[in-house]
Amino acid sequence: MSSPPSPPTFDDLPDGGGPLPSGRHRLDPEQVRASQRGRLLNAALWTAAHKGYPEMTIGDLVERASVSRRTFYEHFSGKVECFLAAIDHGVADVVKAIGAAETAVSGQDWRVRLRSGIRAYLKVLASAPEASWAVHIETLRAGGDMVDKVMQGRDQFALLFRATHAYARAQGTPVADVDDAVLDVLIGGIADAIRTCLRQRGAAALPQLEDSFVEATLRVFGVPTKNPPQPGDDGVTKTDA
Repeated sequence: MSSPPSPPTFDDLPDGGGPLPSGRHRLDPEQVRASQRGRLLNAALWTAAHKGYPEMTIGDLVERASVSRRTFYEHFSGKVECFLAAIDHGVADVVKAIGAAETAVSGQDWRVRLRSGIRAYLKVLASAPEASWAVHIETLRAGGDMVDKVMQGRDQFALLFRATHAYARAQGTPVADVDDAVLDVLIGGIADAIRTCLRQRGAAALPQLEDSFVEATLRVFGVPTKNPPQPGDDGVTKTDA
């Protein structure tokens, strides 16, 4: 793996999860704690991506986050809990981005909603290479509780696909019934394609998987895959020529 260019950030944390200013500052204790936690979450993803989760130590995390060991243990019981929290935060950010993208095309053809969600998903992953590597690859190397975390993430994506399936039927599209096992194969295949892309081409290439993910979903839903409507660059629905 080539070294990713920069650590991910969490925009909803003080200073994006970055270090506090030196000297006196005006942040209240809760803001200070949020900043510390954000830095530790960032440190967990960055270190896992660059060093590997099995090799990652608490010393690595406190050094990267510029906090003391005492501060670390005020937030987490150990590196497992810290990494699990970082994965949770990363997945929540992805689900939020997908939801916002789907809401932006509300009322349009359900296939536009599908493509918009997949596009947003891949864009978020491409924008945070360390987080993408940590979530999709290092969780599998970690084993134990991380396997359960991976399965929980799959469950969240299953709900998103189920929502799109229901949206299609509400619009009158005769989509096929999809068993949970088949949907799990779709989601697992998407995850495997992402891991392969990360290993072979890097996070920046992830958006190139959009068309194949859309086509795979349409095939599972049992609808035509040729020239589906999709969002135009100006936000207006269009159909490929």
